[in-house]
Amino acid sequence: MWSLNVKMFLWLPGVLLLSPVLGVAQDHERTINKVSWRSEPIKIVKLRTKGKTIEIGKKFTEGDDWLRGLTVTVENVSNKLISRIELSLSFPRAEGPSETIPTYSVGLVYGRDPADTQDESQKQLVPHESADVKMLDVNLPFIKTDLEKLGYPDRVTRAEIRVDSVTFSDGSMWIGDEMLYPDPTNPKQKYNPKFPQQEKSNRPPSPLVLFDRLPAQDFQNVNFARANALVKLNHARSLNGMFALLQNPIPCNTVFVTQHTYNCAETASGCTYKQNIFDDDAQLLGIFNARKSLQSVRCQKSDGTFCTATAISNWRRDVCGADLIAGGGPCIVNCESGYYADPSNNCECTPLSPIVIDITGNG
Repeated sequence: MWSLNVKMFLWLPGVLLLSPVLGVAQDHERTINKVSWRSEPIKIVKLRTKGKTIEIGKKFTEGDDWLRGLTVTVENVSNKLISRIELSLSFPRAEGPSETIPTYSVGLVYGRDPADTQDESQKQLVPHESADVKMLDVNLPFIKTDLEKLGYPDRVTRAEIRVDSVTFSDGSMWIGDEMLYPDPTNPKQKYNPKFPQQEKSNRPPSPLVLFDRLPAQDFQNVNFARANALVKLNHARSLNGMFALLQNPIPCNTVFVTQHTYNCAETASGCTYKQNIFDDDAQLLGIFNARKSLQSVRCQKSDGTFCTATAISNWRRDVCGADLIAGGGPCIVNCESGYYADPSNNCECTPLSPIVIDITGNG
């Protein structure tokens, strides 16, 4: 009996000590915030993970598999048929967006671009109809590995979701308050009618970076060349009649021009990534409409499946300007001319600052 008691005494502490190692899950507080644009054609109506509904911006308790089954239910609030929706889930760094340290982002997709398929039975999302945009569970192990190799902490507890783009049945694309249209010579590529057409380049404007060869600290020093043939705008036209505010919470510092799609592998593989095209020319100061930050993404097939072990170095377009709410997205308010949505005053439409610069010199 004494021998049995001793064995039990020794065994029980062993169970207690080994239980964390054996995988007894510990839940932690998590948060998924949303970064919003002013004119989004879809609205997020529900967010679920592991079958449970969660609220955007509010903490919830979940284990390390908290992204399993992530489902975003969206509603078409536009007046057009929607063919494709692309959301991104990013994992913000403690220091915020940066042009040198990449933020890791994962694409969640629904539907197909009309230029990608001849299938007339493709499902279209009609106005006021809802659809589920899902994180693919098959990608989760790769996401975990990518976060580790990019130097994220062992336990990631925050994520941000945003609407990257919405493609309509006519091939036009909403992207961050801009409208792009299919190139008549190549409908899979889009152009912005506000700017002249760019010279096309078959070579991706930023390098492909293999995780297996790249320590996280070295990734921060990747050199990015500007895209070929960046758009030069008519300076006089862009400044005509415009006033510049002297104060802006998070000022825009570049012009978003368009977005191009590039093949990551063999052309027939369907493996692509999207490259945002910017122009940083100081002459365009009067019409800056974006900020850019470095992000790291994976090549994906049209259904969102990761298809290479390659990390793509890319520029992400971030919200900016007087409409930006500190710690959230921009004010979703359209104010009349001469007013702006003041994030410090619950997004109330507020007269523009009386301190302005008369650029045109006409008083």
